[in-house]
Amino acid sequence: MKKTSIITPVLLAVLMFSGCMISSDFWDEEELVTIEEESAGDASNEEHSEESQELIIADDDNVTATFEKIYDATSLGIEDVFYVDINVKNKSDKEIFVVLDKASVNDEMLPMVSSGFPLIVKADKSGRNAFIFSFNPLSIDRVEEVEKIEFDLVIFDNETLDEMDRISSIELDF
Repeated sequence: MKKTSIITPVLLAVLMFSGCMISSDFWDEEELVTIEEESAGDASNEEHSEESQELIIADDDNVTATFEKIYDATSLGIEDVFYVDINVKNKSDKEIFVVLDKASVNDEMLPMVSSGFPLIVKADKSGRNAFIFSFNPLSIDRVEEVEKIEFDLVIFDNETLDEMDRISSIELDF
């Protein structure tokens, strides 16, 4: 049996379930918590735009990835999760699929980071996605208690699902 025939239905089921939890029509700008310039921490060597509060977290031959914001949607009744928006510019000549792996919050590992919809980016294009972090396996329950997030940004060839790139140990300090 082909590797993609097993992985694809499972991945789609997880993504569809996650997608039911969020809708971009609901985001209230007053609920956003953005990273501040002095809190860039270990990523302080990377570029940081004061205007947009964006922080380049990865830049290599395949992608440039930018952290945009961290927020929750408790005012809309969505509890137990928070979101991290990441924008990825695909520099390769292949369509890519982007995921976060080996994530931790405040040094506590998460079993999975999901997203409402997969982040698939065509060659020479960019795309952004809200990655969903669950509070359930953590000892905190509010986005204001997030001090540090660590993860690997993993890039797959969307056609073959072969791993093309892994930017390890990205750290965001708040």
